[in-house]
Amino acid sequence: MTTDALAESNAPYFGAELDEGSLVPADEDLGKAGFEDWLARS
Repeated sequence: MTTDALAESNAPYFGAELDEGSLVPADEDLGKAGFEDWLARS
């Protein structure tokens, strides 16, 4: 038995409609720290 998954671009997330940037931080430096930098700061 298989189940087909359907993508729905306007599906609500906990009742709210999201756009492309809703669930990502608004940090302009996003992704610039490497693992060594992150480890040194933690």
